[in-house]
Amino acid sequence: MSVETFTAGLPNYHPLLVHFPIGLLVYATVVDVIQVILRRPTKLTNTSPLYLAGTVLLALAYFSGRDASAMYVFAVTSLIGLVLLVTTADLGGRLVYRYGVGVATVSASP
Repeated sequence: MSVETFTAGLPNYHPLLVHFPIGLLVYATVVDVIQVILRRPTKLTNTSPLYLAGTVLLALAYFSGRDASAMYVFAVTSLIGLVLLVTTADLGGRLVYRYGVGVATVSASP
């Protein structure tokens, strides 16, 4: 069974879904930039849920508008993103646990 046969009877949700990830990801970025410029948290201090929802909706919008050949492009892009994520986690762990970046020193009590 091909992808075209499976999705032939389904309505096209791509035009409906494509706007939500754009709005959520742009909004989260703007809030983060405002927090950096003002150097104080805004009412929305944690934008991680916005990034997560935007990413999930981005995948849904992608799959609702894709064709069969674009699946390989998505797979390669996903693998590159996974490699970048693991590399970032490894470097962040080294900064904290090896070099003590961002860790407050605790004085020994007598």
